[in-house]
Amino acid sequence: MADMGEELWARIEAAEDSGGLNTEEARGDLSKSQFQRAKTWIKDVKCALARKAFVRFEGQYLTTVDPDVCASVVIREFKVIEQRVTRIYHGMIEPLPAEAQSTAAMGLLKAQCLQIISGMKLLKEAGYSSDAAVRLAQSTNGGGQRKRTRS
Repeated sequence: MADMGEELWARIEAAEDSGGLNTEEARGDLSKSQFQRAKTWIKDVKCALARKAFVRFEGQYLTTVDPDVCASVVIREFKVIEQRVTRIYHGMIEPLPAEAQSTAAMGLLKAQCLQIISGMKLLKEAGYSSDAAVRLAQSTNGGGQRKRTRS
């Protein structure tokens, strides 16, 4: 897997000046399965070694240290996670009768889902914009209440 990952990394790094590679260009001669394994290895191993992020941004695979690009990709991924956890909660936990929800396992899973959903509230309120989320966070005090401004 490391060889395929190194091959993919080198191909993408070589295209850095042109803004990255689309999926077909990045994949090259790798099969779909090999491409997936190579991306996994890059995220699990290579990024830490190279001290660069590996992302798919605006349809292009690239390596980067740009915090704005990384924030955009992280927020996109967080939105997917929040949507999946919300569906899990509403489709698998919430519909259960109270006695089923009160088992130790379901109680733990319910709490975990609600923590993730709650943790995403700020980003959701900010329209999944990192800049807006930062401004929103800065406008709140430690208790999560909006600061009052004097008129």
